Parts: sequence; C-alpha cells; structure tokens
Amino acid sequence: MEHGRKLFAKLIIAAMVLPMIAAAAMGASGETLEPLTFTIWTADPDPGTFVDEDESHKYLREKLGIDIQWEYTASDPETRHTLMLAGGDYPDAIGQKPGPEMDNYITGGHLYDLTDWIAEYTPDLYEKMSRSPEAFDISAEGYQGRFYYVPGQFGYTEEYPCIEPSLGFRLDVWKKLAEDPADLPRPTDLDGFFDMAKAMQEAMPEYDGRKTYAFSGWFADAWGATWSIYALQRFGGSHCWLGSSTQADNWTREYGFDSDEWMWAMRFLNRAYKEGIADPEAVTMNQDAYNQKLAQGIVLTSWYAGDWLDGVANTARAAAGYPEQKLVPYTWMKYPEGSGVTAEQISGQYMPFGLTALYITKNCKDAEEIFKRLAWLATEDGIVFQSMGVEGVDWDYDEEGFRKPKDEVIELALNDPDFVEKTGIGKYAIFSNYYGGYDGDGDAYILTENKYYQAYKEDQYDIEYKELLGIDMGLTVEANAARAGMTRDDNAFAYDLGIVAGEPLGELESQLDAWQAEYIGKLYMAKTDAEFDALIAEWKQKAEKVGYMDYYNHINPIIESAYKEYLASK
Repeated sequence: MEHGRKLFAKLIIAAMVLPMIAAAAMGASGETLEPLTFTIWTADPDPGTFVDEDESHKYLREKLGIDIQWEYTASDPETRHTLMLAGGDYPDAIGQKPGPEMDNYITGGHLYDLTDWIAEYTPDLYEKMSRSPEAFDISAEGYQGRFYYVPGQFGYTEEYPCIEPSLGFRLDVWKKLAEDPADLPRPTDLDGFFDMAKAMQEAMPEYDGRKTYAFSGWFADAWGATWSIYALQRFGGSHCWLGSSTQADNWTREYGFDSDEWMWAMRFLNRAYKEGIADPEAVTMNQDAYNQKLAQGIVLTSWYAGDWLDGVANTARAAAGYPEQKLVPYTWMKYPEGSGVTAEQISGQYMPFGLTALYITKNCKDAEEIFKRLAWLATEDGIVFQSMGVEGVDWDYDEEGFRKPKDEVIELALNDPDFVEKTGIGKYAIFSNYYGGYDGDGDAYILTENKYYQAYKEDQYDIEYKELLGIDMGLTVEANAARAGMTRDDNAFAYDLGIVAGEPLGELESQLDAWQAEYIGKLYMAKTDAEFDALIAEWKQKAEKVGYMDYYNHINPIIESAYKEYLASK
C-alpha cells in the first residue's frame, strides 16, 4: 500500500512539474523557444562520435531548451587552462573539480557570481550549500559566502550514506571454517576479524603451489603505506580518514604515535606479520604487484572490497574459471573491548561537497536564462535524469513505484565501455546530482546502485553471501554496511588550515608525512615488541626535534572552531 501511495504521489508531482519544465522552454506565446547553445569545456580527451544525438541530449534540448555542446582538450589541461585565462578565450562554461586554478578565474572576474541565481532558482540547493558555505567559496578576501559554481556531484545522501572502505574476504575460504553455515564466524570487532582471517589462512595455507597470506599491502607507495592503517581505523569506528590522526572524541588531530587508534591498527599489522599471516613482501610492493597477488588468489583479504581493489581479483579469478573465489566485503566491526581506544560507532559517509563543479564564464551570453532553464536538474526528478537517463526511454516505474532500468540499458552499462557516450546516461551529470545514494524510500538515484542493476549484475555467490550475512538484497553491500553503522565522513564540516607548501608549516607537514610512510614499513616487520617500541621512540624523537607539536597547535584550534560552527548550523 505504501508503495502504491508513493507511485501515486510521483504521478501527481509529475503532473505538476512537467508544465513547469515546459514553461522554462516556452515563450509567452506558448511556442517552444529556440534552444540556447551552452558550451562546456572539460579537461577530458575527445571520446569521438557515437550517435547523432543521444536521448538525454534530445530531452535537454526539447524540454529545457538547452543545447549542451561539449568542448574537449587535446593538450595538457593545465596548459589549456593557462591559455584560456590569458586570452579570455574560454567557452560558456567550465566543468571540472574545484581547484586553485579556478580561483584565478574568480578573482580575475572571468566568472559569473551565481549566488543570487542559486538562491532564486534553486532554493533547496542554496539551503544545502549555505549549511557549509566555506566548502563552496574561496578563502580570498571578500569572497566568503559567494558561490561561483554549481556543485556537479555531491557525495551521498544523508539517509543512505556510502561505506568506504570495506574489508574484503575470500567467500570460498570463509565457508571452509564451518560445516553448518550458522556456525560461520561473523566477527563484531577487529580482534574477531584477525582470528577469522588467521583461521582462513590455516584452512588454505597454499594455493596453486604458493603460500597464501591473510593480509598483504603495497607499502612501497606512500599512499599504500598508510592505506591499511586508515582502513583499520575506519573499520574500528574512528572518524579519521585523512592524515595520521584521530577525530574520534574531540575532532582534533594527533600524530601517529600519539593516537590510540593509529597505534592499535599498527600493532594489528605487526601482530599479523609476527604470526606469519601477513605478507613480508608488502613492504617492497607497489600497488600493481599487490593487485597481481590478489588476482592470483593468494591474498585472502583486501583493504577495500569494492570495484576498485577486489574488482581486480574477482575479474581475474572469474576469467580463470573460479568465480566462487570472489572477495566480498565485511564491514560491521569496531575496536575490541579493552583496546584502550575510545572511538565511537559511527553512522555512514556523507560528503556535502561538490566533487565536480560547473563554472559559467563571462563569455556566456544568456547566462541567467540558461541557469534558470537548467534549474530543474537540481530537483529530485532532475537528479534522477542526470544519472539514470530519460523516463520511458531508459527506465520506467515498476508496480511498487521503484525505478526499473530497461534490460537493454543494464546490458549496455555492464558490457559496453562506450555506454555513456552511446546512451547519454550520466554524460550530463553537471548540476547538483549525487555521486551515489538513495532517496528516502531506498530507491537509488544512480544506475549502478539501482536494485535491478544490482540483481542483474550479481551472480550466485553475491546472492549466497548476502543470504549468509542476512543483508538487504535490494541495496548495495556498501549501503547495507553504512546503514548498519560503520563509517562517517570526517569532512562533514569544512575548514581551511592555511598551510602553504614550501612555507615552514608546509615543510613540517611534508616531513611528518614522509616519516610516517617510512616507519609504517619498519614497524610492520618488527620482530619483537621491544623492537617495535624502540622504533616508535626513535620516530617520536625525530618528530620532537623538528617541533611537530607546532603543526598540531596550529591546526587543532581551526578544526575545533570549524566543528563548533558546523554543530551550530545543524
């Protein structure tokens, strides 16, 4: 009954909204206006021509009166930026991530100030941006609270946040741990996961003539050296994501050896190494080498169970004829009791920032009219259009009021690398849409999270996995995990630390980061607790000698103040 009411409500809303859409593209005489051409430059290379006109482009042209034309770059994007800025030879709009190069366009007077248009034509978007204006403005004097771009993609919806990362584990090896599925281990904290991973290695100590490992990594890369630490902190319930820090209690940062969360995670890895279940080659491997071991089936867990990392392993194992060796995510964990870590259980990642941005330049002749016509894209129906295509062409409502993509659309999305260019689905995601997430009824905004897409994509092992863990078949694993309570975005509030590369604090920050990467590898392979403790003392002495607390005494008051402002705005 509830779904029937939902469908009825959508029909009523459609009846109200469609005339508004039409009105945006029609003059006072009732005749359709000539479409306004709107050229958007993107730093991407030209993908080529696949169709004369995709359905999404046709919809924008005929219903909204906007003819979007893409302009690509054949040269280095930074060079192209410099040339455009120097000569004033830029298109109607620039679509890219916000960055310092665009600040020069703002301060140089090359862009329209969109603040008043956002407030007038997209009030919901304005309200959302005004909650954290510092996330969308620039720090230059006089520009605070003024918006010079429309956020292209926010992170995820607050009701259904994303989860990242998730610990992955080999489904087939896990199933060896008990004859009765009801007895399979389902750990609730990281100690339990350690024991489970160790038992998995003992259940399959070798594969294809090679030793297996419960854990590995790619510590030769600076990012890889810190990734496993960050992952464990996230799995344990810490707010931390960026930097060697914890924000669990007071949202201030601490250096690695001062942080209970960081130190517990580092000892976790060292314990795994000492007990022979962590790959000793992790210290010297880069990410390609790590991916290769995943693809060979000799690493039984991964630090990220999503399309990015375990996708490498799963694709390779399936291609080799072993789809049952799939890595699946496990996320419902926390720090164990007695760990000394006080991190709270947290609720899901929601990034209220524009991951991409649409800047309108002063060369755009009909800028306000174009903005007014595009404003529909910021509505819920417009958000769905940007990420799922045209209703009735690319998808329809099912009998319960949920969006159901056409079978042929799902087939193309899964199998055709030129899917976006051929269909236009996702190509015009330029205006206040979402990178992921669901509406209040659990209906996905984007195609790849849609329940029909998921059901089409999933194999028997995905279904078995969800059944064994008792999670919602209609949601992605990441959405299930986020709703269960695992992670939260640490950038729920924004702040500018005012640290500049090359200046004293910037140099200090770089040195601290370099030492962190260096000592992770050393601590990982420490043979005894005494050796581990000696390395920590050595590292801390170096940091004290360069005055590492100056860095934290600078940033912590900024973070604390920003967090108080964020709380007051909620």
